[in-house]
Amino acid sequence: MSLAALLLLVATACRSDKVFTSMSDSTFVHVMIELRTLPVGVTGDASGRALQRDSILRQFGVTGPDMESTAVRLARNPQQAAEIWRAIEATAFTPP
Repeated sequence: MSLAALLLLVATACRSDKVFTSMSDSTFVHVMIELRTLPVGVTGDASGRALQRDSILRQFGVTGPDMESTAVRLARNPQQAAEIWRAIEATAFTPP
């Protein structure tokens, strides 16, 4: 999945409030790494996936709007967004 598609997915999936707060880049990276562990393309379990997503957000003390705000901020700075994406990719595919 491309960075632009991922940022768009986060921004649209989490939209619920127009008041945004910011979070650190490292928190964004950690949340995205955890979100990428959720199963994709499993039909019939949208509510279970949403519960897992909400649990991950709570674990890091962030909300959907927080993620959206950070995605919007990163979309405005492609160089920084690329660095963030590389950090997500590097960690996501590094064996424990």
